[in-house]
Amino acid sequence: MCSNTELAIKIKGLETQLDGLMELNAQASAFQKEKLNAILEQAIKTNSRVTACEGKLHGLRFWAWLIEKPYRLVLSLFGLIFIVNFVDIEKIVELLLKIFK
Repeated sequence: MCSNTELAIKIKGLETQLDGLMELNAQASAFQKEKLNAILEQAIKTNSRVTACEGKLHGLRFWAWLIEKPYRLVLSLFGLIFIVNFVDIEKIVELLLKIFK
């Protein structure tokens, strides 16, 4: 049988181990929170960069739409040729320069 002194020593040892585990858990929790915050910050930065790139590509959507279906491109070319026959070339060049500035 164990004496009261031995039980007190064992209980004290268990308390010390429990305190150590609780401290370790707190450190792990803080580390995990720090890492999650870093991941969140990186995700926000990446999201803002993607949004900026999408904004830059906004002007290219028309060309993607035009090239997506070949008949759209052909009809656009015929329409452009038709307009060129009725409108002065210099006016068309000025218009294109204004559009692409």
